[in-house]
Amino acid sequence: MEIENSHNHHHEEEKMITVLYEASHHGCDSTLRALIQRHPLLLHRINSRTTFIDTPLHISASLGHLEFTKALLARKPNLATELDSFRSTALHIASAEGHVHIVKELLAAYEQACLVFDKEGRIPLHVAVIRRRLEVVTELVSAKPESLKILHKGTTVLHLCVTYNHLDILKALVDSSLQICDELLNWRDLDGNTVLHLAIMFKHAETVRYLVSIPKIQEASVLKNKMGFTASDMVDGIPKDLNSLEIQIMLMSNGLKNDKKETDMNPQAAAISDAVEDAGKKKCWRKMVKHMGKWFKHNGKWLEEMRGNLSTVATVISTMTFQSVLNPPGGLIQPGIHDSNNTSSSSSSPFDCLEVKGDQACPGKAIFAFEDRGNFRYFIINNTIAFIASLGVTLLLISGLPLKNKVVMWMLSMGMFLTLSALGRAYFTAYFLITPDKLYESTNKILSIMNYTWLALFALAAGYVLLAFLVWIVKHCIKFIKHMGKAIRTHRR
Repeated sequence: MEIENSHNHHHEEEKMITVLYEASHHGCDSTLRALIQRHPLLLHRINSRTTFIDTPLHISASLGHLEFTKALLARKPNLATELDSFRSTALHIASAEGHVHIVKELLAAYEQACLVFDKEGRIPLHVAVIRRRLEVVTELVSAKPESLKILHKGTTVLHLCVTYNHLDILKALVDSSLQICDELLNWRDLDGNTVLHLAIMFKHAETVRYLVSIPKIQEASVLKNKMGFTASDMVDGIPKDLNSLEIQIMLMSNGLKNDKKETDMNPQAAAISDAVEDAGKKKCWRKMVKHMGKWFKHNGKWLEEMRGNLSTVATVISTMTFQSVLNPPGGLIQPGIHDSNNTSSSSSSPFDCLEVKGDQACPGKAIFAFEDRGNFRYFIINNTIAFIASLGVTLLLISGLPLKNKVVMWMLSMGMFLTLSALGRAYFTAYFLITPDKLYESTNKILSIMNYTWLALFALAAGYVLLAFLVWIVKHCIKFIKHMGKAIRTHRR
């Protein structure tokens, strides 16, 4: 019976602790009072009987429940000393969240919490500075000025202000007239950097402007870090931009000149500078490649819209070149030709052929095939190329292939270029065949200009399409090589 009563009591106690944690989430101090009235030792059983990683005070401080926090501290002030799973006190939590009124209550209950380190080696002041909680910083420093001397991984509170670019907190601490802050102004971290070193390194121009206005900073401007640089020398090691130029002018106007020549830079600093320069060059090349990719970007939507027009153009060119074969320049040999030297011509057929230059000139054959074989051969070759290429374009357009596919787009583009180029050459050849010599000579200059203009336009357009296709191939090859390299590295691991 006693065991059963003990078990029931334990179960009821766990239930009440759960209700307590729920009340801490909602900040319900009336529930807290009712629980304490029912079980006066409830708050004393938290650490020994619960598996929660936070105390009710941690939760209340985090959520900003001031009255609930007061009620907890009034009944058990020692809760302010408890740590959560990150070894943080409730003061750490309230400082991070910026709940200044809760910070005051916690300080009143346990002032020494200002000096407690969490898992990361930070005291509440460090957390407040990093999270930029100015009012909390003021309260913590007022409660424990000596907390300013506590370092976080070799850095002071002022170093943290500069690193996280919290100029307002830096000014508040320096202007507080505390002797400790004056001592920290030229404190050097593990790398030998003062706050001015860091401000220049991170290119925080406004922070540099403020620091160089402090006489104590100017007096110690000759301090060197572990790389052998003064604060002024740091300007040479940072990437060059408007901020770095502004900082350099500020330093010079305040009498902080760079006495170290560029050749005096140690190898490590030179390596850093070279790495920054190389990174800038790589970035420049990336931008150029990106812009080139934009130049060579195909508009697949436009090609889809132009499908009907392209099909019409290709069909018209096919018809024209087909008709040029049936009705070539100069016409065809008509029936009824005869040889004047043949005495038996009266008995010959109108479809008889003549012997011309070792070949048979029969009715229906092209006249210029015998009259000017070289130019006619050039005409018929270009005409055939235009005919076949236009048929190929038409075939691609009606095949249903996706025009947004880069290979299909390239084939269509090159097919049209080949068609138009061959059609132009066929036209100029036909013009030469059918034009008398005197008329051809009078128009030769204009024709040459037109011919060269056409060739230039063709070379420009075709070169653009070809280069775009090559860029596309190179990009996919690079992606494939990277993918294969990544796969090989993953396999080796």
